[in-house]
Amino acid sequence: MYPQKLRRVVVYDPDKNQTIELITNHFYRTAVKRKNVYMA
Repeated sequence: MYPQKLRRVVVYDPDKNQTIELITNHFYRTAVKRKNVYMA
């Protein structure tokens, strides 16, 4: 088990018609910024 708290972020990408699910331990970024990093 991971020892730190985790955050689940789900973002819908209408351009690709898909849902992106991210599990992260970064609590200071918004969901949109995470999506942009993932999609880059």
